[in-house]
Amino acid sequence: MASLRKYWPLALTGDARTFLRTGKDAAYDMIVFGALDSHAVFSSMSSVRIDNYVYTVESFSEALKRLAPQGILAVTFYCYRDWQMEWVFNALWKANGAKPVVVHSLGEQRNNLVMFAGPGAPRDILLAHPYVIAENAETLEGHGTVEPTTDDWPFLFLR
Repeated sequence: MASLRKYWPLALTGDARTFLRTGKDAAYDMIVFGALDSHAVFSSMSSVRIDNYVYTVESFSEALKRLAPQGILAVTFYCYRDWQMEWVFNALWKANGAKPVVVHSLGEQRNNLVMFAGPGAPRDILLAHPYVIAENAETLEGHGTVEPTTDDWPFLFLR
């Protein structure tokens, strides 16, 4: 198997948030938060999960700042409970300043969702797209009444 460095000559140190926060001044057309939630904790006695501090207002803000003028932030999230979806949705809404567009990513499996935000994801245009109309998940998005996840309270699966 060929080395990834041949195709992607980056030396990464730290995690994705560190890269976004301290990386060069590059602007990205798309940043994807995809399948980050492992649904596993470090131990059975812990509430610290691998995905904590990823789906927070601060994390989304850092990513949105790194987008190109027409860039899109796409966030995939699988939720067990509607309130989990609301926490993540509200965090992205607060970071973006506008409501993200939410669609089902696997058709009828309503718990697997993708949220789109950023300057290249205007709601009015996306909501008119045939795929978005067919797979729209806006009934699950919440109304800003649930506090968003933050770096001070990033626990997606604790209520």
